[in-house]
Amino acid sequence: MQVIKQLYAALGHQESFSLNDMAVVIAQGRLMTAYGYAGDDAIRLSMTDQESMNSALMNAKMYAEVFRMLMRKIDALSDRIRALEEKGKSVIVHFEPPVASAPPSDPVDPLKGR
Repeated sequence: MQVIKQLYAALGHQESFSLNDMAVVIAQGRLMTAYGYAGDDAIRLSMTDQESMNSALMNAKMYAEVFRMLMRKIDALSDRIRALEEKGKSVIVHFEPPVASAPPSDPVDPLKGR
């Protein structure tokens, strides 16, 4: 979620942006590493002649695919809401936070109670 928030904050105002733009935001936000390095060093170290071997770019490409999938889901939901509203039905959209599957671990001893 943090990656999506950071990408939106940095690039959301732009008409368009590239995978390279995304890779820079992700790396500078220290949300990815390359060869154990984060930030600008991660970008520098991931640059290769072969684009498919560029780990920063491949990271950005994966997030771009996640965005596409989410947008398809949002579009489908919007279409369903619009259809219901055209039929004169009121629509209330309620999102519930996910339920934690396990209790939070003890920050001092994460294995305590397991």
